[in-house]
Amino acid sequence: MSNIYGYTKLIRPDLVPTLMQNVLNKDEVTIWNDKPKRDFIFTEDAADAILKLINTNYTGIINLGTGEMNSIKTITNEVKKLSGKNIRSLDKPVSGPMELSVDTTLTKNLIDWSPKFTLKEGLKKTYERMHFAPAVKHNGLIMCSGVIGTVDGKVPEKAEDEFRAAWEGIQYTLQAAGAELTDILDFTSYHVGMQEHIMAFVQVKDEFLSDPYPAWSAIGTTELAMPNARVEIRVTARQP
Repeated sequence: MSNIYGYTKLIRPDLVPTLMQNVLNKDEVTIWNDKPKRDFIFTEDAADAILKLINTNYTGIINLGTGEMNSIKTITNEVKKLSGKNIRSLDKPVSGPMELSVDTTLTKNLIDWSPKFTLKEGLKKTYERMHFAPAVKHNGLIMCSGVIGTVDGKVPEKAEDEFRAAWEGIQYTLQAAGAELTDILDFTSYHVGMQEHIMAFVQVKDEFLSDPYPAWSAIGTTELAMPNARVEIRVTARQP
């Protein structure tokens, strides 16, 4: 699949989600280099194509994308218009190919499909739905949005793997804000089926946190935003 983008609450290092989250939380954003060209597909277009492919008899590898390349500069210009924030390219050396697209001939032969959303329309929908930031700095504090543990966009079968992915996401967010796990002052965890997995959660938590431990409240709930998720963690940390 080509570079897929769209609304997400997950902490992901991909270009569009990272760019959106940064412009919502910073006055100026920098990117490594805005000259490479890639094939970008909106999540709703990708889901539409996948549903149609499921109903075919084809088995094997298939490319999914728009078949068109857009430069990263094109994306940053659109995000600038949406957010009003300055996005500056550092023009650093690029290790990968400058142009990368996928051949969608087989996909189009198998199904009657073409993207419904232009890049501009997809970015606009993404920005309108992502009006949250993974973390906000205020009065010397870093307040992180709730983090759910996923691997490749899915909740792992094992609770321990889910909890570990959540803490890794928190660590990634804090480091992006210039802090570490040792800077956490307080956190709240929201659990579905808390009594079934609370001890496993404590064990994984202790892999990431050490003495002096932060304040902690654990709250049971019936449902979280991500289907099948067992826990969501919200963190407040000091800003170094």
